[in-house]
Order: sequence, then structure tokens, then C-alpha cells
Amino acid sequence: MKLNDKEIYSAIAKARKSKNISQQEISRMTGIIQADISRIENGKANPTINVITRLADALGISLNFSIDN
Repeated sequence: MKLNDKEIYSAIAKARKSKNISQQEISRMTGIIQADISRIENGKANPTINVITRLADALGISLNFSIDN
């Protein structure tokens, strides 16, 4: 199954909410501006892999992906 961007961003939001972490808290944990986190979770941003990795690390979730031609 391949996930699209919005599914990835939704999974990040779901993980954050399931751990009862606010956007402000994860902002402090990652150094990512809260407004940017909101845009990412709502699919209105195009974050880098680095940003997604920082969010995943802060949430204790792993990223697994592959690049296909």
C-alpha cells in the first residue's frame, strides 16, 4: 500500500493526538514552528524529509518508505 502525502500528515496528527501532545508541545520538542505543524497536519505544507523525521522522532514513531521508479 502506498500512502499519499495527506495520509502521512494525517498519521502524524493522529500519533500526536493519541499521545496527548499539543502542537505547541511538539513545536518546543522539535523546534518546528507551531503554525507549520498545523499546516503539515492539514496537508497545506510541503515539509522536507528532515522535518517529517523530526516530528516522527519526537512522537516515537518510525518512518518506513521506499522510492520506486
